[in-house]
Amino acid sequence: LFGLATTVRVPTDPPMNRARIALFLLLTAFLRVEGLQDVLGPMEEGLQHKLSLKRRALWRNFLMGAVSGAAAGFVTDVAVYPIETIKTRVQSVTFARNNAMPPGSQPPTKKLQGLLSGVEVSIIASPLSWGLYFAAYEPVREILEAALGPGLASLTYALGSAIATVVSFVTRVPSEVIKTRLMTGADSDSITCARRIWSKEGLRGLYTGFWSLMLRELPFNVIEMLVYEHMRMAWSKRFKDGGDLVGWETAMVAAICDGSVAFITHPFDVVKTRLMEQAGNTRRTGILQIVHDLLKNEGLGVFFQGCAMRVFYLGIGGVIFWLVLEEVQTYMRSWI
Repeated sequence: LFGLATTVRVPTDPPMNRARIALFLLLTAFLRVEGLQDVLGPMEEGLQHKLSLKRRALWRNFLMGAVSGAAAGFVTDVAVYPIETIKTRVQSVTFARNNAMPPGSQPPTKKLQGLLSGVEVSIIASPLSWGLYFAAYEPVREILEAALGPGLASLTYALGSAIATVVSFVTRVPSEVIKTRLMTGADSDSITCARRIWSKEGLRGLYTGFWSLMLRELPFNVIEMLVYEHMRMAWSKRFKDGGDLVGWETAMVAAICDGSVAFITHPFDVVKTRLMEQAGNTRRTGILQIVHDLLKNEGLGVFFQGCAMRVFYLGIGGVIFWLVLEEVQTYMRSWI
């Protein structure tokens, strides 16, 4: 009871003295005499009711985040998959070697063949990854807002996004490894690819490039959530008197947010592609070695190969993603 009293806070209440609550709960538990119970009973019931509402709100946010994230991730990743394939092939040394061309100079006809290679991985994995992300982000954000207060909103968004990113990597990294190898032609189908990687390296092989993807996704997601949340609030205060944004307003905020963050984090994406191409290979190099080899052999410009494509598809993808996410959450609020 003491541990519960010193950890639980109810956001709608003013700040409470936790020592007093702890003492109150201890007295309620151990001094169950008839006279005191008549006084303490209603107070205890009120506190339990507030805790029950708090738990219900967390489950509601968890469910809303999981469903809306899964829907938005599925629609977006499938819609922009062909553009992502082209971007990955522009960055890929495997695709270039298989087509006897230096990286960044493949003929357009080659780049456009099999643009849906590995799309089945996105169909299965994207709802899982984004469902996990927002299932973690929404309740974590509410808990942090209660603990840190409105004055530290930026820290709340950053920490919530970082925690959600790590949670989503359970399914995100293996799917990215398989997708990358299918997009670049290193493997012919997803099942064969997964079996080959598992037979050579086991679970470790499916998480090839974990840290490079973390270097890309962590800053991307943290900056994205910071920019999106603050832009949305600023727009709402400036033009909507604190009301909700309509569809075209959400689309504008999302396009600016995701396109700009995609450009900033693109060099990490190039390193991630080169690392994940190595999954299942006997010889592999680390992040620092890949960066060194890229600078030595291909120059600084290699870190922006496919940048225009990535900014384009993430800008469009951001519009689709946030529109679907907001619409699903709005619909769910009406019946949950």
